[in-house]
Amino acid sequence: MLKKIALVLILSSNCIAEEIPIPAKAKVFYEQSDNYPQLINFFTTFTETELVNYYQSHLGTPSVNELKRGHRQLTFSHEKDEIRIIISSQINATEVSIIKVKNPAN
Repeated sequence: MLKKIALVLILSSNCIAEEIPIPAKAKVFYEQSDNYPQLINFFTTFTETELVNYYQSHLGTPSVNELKRGHRQLTFSHEKDEIRIIISSQINATEVSIIKVKNPAN
């Protein structure tokens, strides 16, 4: 049992959240980081504006910042990957999906 737990901890240390910051107190409800596309979904109390500012301060100016079907979409180039951040305002929280894909230009 201990070996399995240790293996899980080692694997989870190579997650998308280590490369792309998520706000403190975010409640992660899904993460897939073992192959591309990598994905993490979480809820936060940050507003859409706070999240846009947060990711611009960490990742720079997005190449895309648009509203699609009521959801804010930001796209950043990060090393050799493309990071898409989709922000959806909910009633009591904001849902965020971060998708990391291999940059088609590389």
